[in-house]
Amino acid sequence: MTDFKNYQSPFTWRYGTEPMQQLWSEHHKRLLWRWIWVALAETQSDYGIVTPMQAADLRAHMDEVDLERSLAIEQEIKHDLMAEIRVFAGQAPLGGAILHLGATSMDVEDNADALRLRQSLNLTISSLASLLDILVQLINRYADTPLIAY
Repeated sequence: MTDFKNYQSPFTWRYGTEPMQQLWSEHHKRLLWRWIWVALAETQSDYGIVTPMQAADLRAHMDEVDLERSLAIEQEIKHDLMAEIRVFAGQAPLGGAILHLGATSMDVEDNADALRLRQSLNLTISSLASLLDILVQLINRYADTPLIAY
């Protein structure tokens, strides 16, 4: 069984932390696509374009990513985002019909990538802050230690 919850590459095991692998995983990417579709539907609901019940139905099924099914559909239609739409629409009988209404594939994919970049930067900044805290502790611990230098 393929691990879709962690990013996979030849360098993953060497350089990628577990949280960063999860951010760049296929599973997380599709969760973000679904989050964007739900946000779009909820905004459209505010303007009367879709019903609140349709938006609520999408939100109720937002976390039900089924990559096995989606990848099988993708094999057939050769389009990852449309395969995910078909799976999501099948899971949300009331809201599925309005999925992707008014959006292009690039609207969804580009925004999902922007969100992943922001999440990655937040993770990197948090890790850097932790490293700096460790360095401060080491500097304080050894501040009075005499050293021989050139």
